[in-house]
Formats: sequence, C-alpha cells, structure tokens
Amino acid sequence: MQTKLFDYHLAKEYIAQKPIFPRDRSRLMVLDRKNKTITHSHFYDLPQFLKPTDVLVFNQTKVIPARLLGSKENGAKLEVLLLHQVDNVTWEALTKPGLKENQQGFFDNHLTGMILKVLPTGNRLIKFNQKGKSFKETLNQIGLMPTPPYIKERLKNPAWYQTVYAKIEGSVAAPTAGFHFTKKLIEKLDKLSIQKEFITLHIGLDTFRPIRTDRLEDHAIHSE
Repeated sequence: MQTKLFDYHLAKEYIAQKPIFPRDRSRLMVLDRKNKTITHSHFYDLPQFLKPTDVLVFNQTKVIPARLLGSKENGAKLEVLLLHQVDNVTWEALTKPGLKENQQGFFDNHLTGMILKVLPTGNRLIKFNQKGKSFKETLNQIGLMPTPPYIKERLKNPAWYQTVYAKIEGSVAAPTAGFHFTKKLIEKLDKLSIQKEFITLHIGLDTFRPIRTDRLEDHAIHSE
C-alpha cells in the first residue's frame, strides 16, 4: 500500500500547544459499527457508551523528564534525549548535535556526560557523572519533559504530560490516548462497574518517527 494515500494537510492552528482543562472536555467521536453511525460527543460522555461487560485497559507507565539541555566542551549548545536506561548512570540517547566517542556534555547541577560509544543506529551510549547525588535525583531537578516536536511551547506544569493514573517510571513519550481521563471520570466508571485493567508499556521516542518509505510494508516498526 502506498504511504502517500494517507497524506493530508493539517494546519498549524489545529495543533494544540497546551491541554484542554478539564481533561475530559476534549472531543470524542463515537463510531457505532452496528448501526453504522457517527456521533460527535465529548470525552466526559464516555460512560454512557459503555456497559458493565466492557473492559478498559490503562497503560500506567510514567514519563520521565528525559530531555537535558547543556553545552559541549567548546560552549556550543547541546541537547540530549534519553531513550533507554542501561544501568544506573548509563543511557542510550540521542544528542543534538551528534557527539563523538569520548566527547563530553555539561549540564546544570554539575552533571557531566561522556560518550562511550556511537551505536550503528546513530544513537549514543552516554555515561553520566554526578557527585554527591544520584542521577535520577538530578534528572528530576533539571530534566524537561520530552514533548513531541510539534509542541513548541514549554510546559508550565510537567503533570500536563502525564496521565492521572501514571505510576511506573520509564517512558520518554506519553501514552497520549489516556490524557483525557480525569479522576472524577474514572470514579464514575467504577460506579458503573466498568472493569479496569492496568498494564505497563514504556513508550519510546520512536513513536514520533515518521514513515519515510514509499510503501507501508517497507516501514520498520519500532519496538517499545
């Protein structure tokens, strides 16, 4: 199947730069497969479309502040996006611009990072050095939420880029389908005996990777 069949124009003004409040005020399109009808509603109306035999599956992964801003040895700006934790101080990451092996990055709170290896994928293996504090503690202090590239404004509240039920840290991108649930809405679902199940699937930045192949069948889908 040709990838271009899915091309469409999306005007920039339709890309929200900040979340709606409350979260469940977002729009909801309901497709009735039996009657072949489409209903335009709001997410807070979700309970009226469900019944007690339905099951909702929630991804309880929690996004970490995986974006680090710093500088190179020559003072030039440096951005690091953490992708995958190897051990307590070593991560697979993207660097912009790309750093070479043995080059260092310098960040706030006296944090430094050394490039151990340039991987075949172009990602970097970077080892962080933080005296007196754990890397996780420092990351929570100076790291930024890794919002998608089409979100230009910096988040005023990091909690906006988490689901209300986020629990287990590990994602570097959010499971955005769950953004629209509020605690009040979940309580309403509980009262209606709608079954809930929780899984943990950490989301990687590859979720934003565009399809560059002419045929969908030739696109290599990333793993989580």
